[in-house]
Amino acid sequence: MTANVGRYVARMEEIKKRVEAIDTILRGTHTTCWSHTNFEFIALQFRKIFEIIVLATIDSNEGALAGAASAIFNEWQVGKIIRYVGRVNPKFFPKPAIQDGMQLREFKGEYLTLERLKEFHGRCGEWMHAKAPDLSPADYEEWSRRFEIWRKLTMNLLNYHTVQLADPMEMLWVGMSEKTTGQVCWNIMQLVLATERAS
Repeated sequence: MTANVGRYVARMEEIKKRVEAIDTILRGTHTTCWSHTNFEFIALQFRKIFEIIVLATIDSNEGALAGAASAIFNEWQVGKIIRYVGRVNPKFFPKPAIQDGMQLREFKGEYLTLERLKEFHGRCGEWMHAKAPDLSPADYEEWSRRFEIWRKLTMNLLNYHTVQLADPMEMLWVGMSEKTTGQVCWNIMQLVLATERAS
């Protein structure tokens, strides 16, 4: 097994903490004392979450990680990161699922697709520069609704998901919150190729 599953799981736990931080602002539990900086904070968390989702499978692969450090870990353009990761692992993006007893089945609802991730990551950039737009209360309400949608789509993707690791013989089944511990749970599935017995 080439994958460092612990590293992937740690990435998912990090996403959970960042989502929790987003929730404290969206729900009004905490504030930075100004709506504008509240939304800057939320946008930064989403931007990091989106990048973690893209990088998680390569980050979990020791060989791929060594080669990727200089190529992508200082890169800020998500499109370039996606292209690099896709060359190492063309099936890197998670697939949402629903837990059905001991099995996972396909999720049929709306979720964060790769195209949406690229779009939302770009929209986060609107909050990352010192242009200080003059936003009206209606603008803040619209951004609040938008962030709520992003959160829902992101968690629909990740709550239960499968992900192809860089080794094409390995796939992870991942749950973001195990019932008793609340921690990320996982199983690694290894593909076994059947060989024909010579007659």
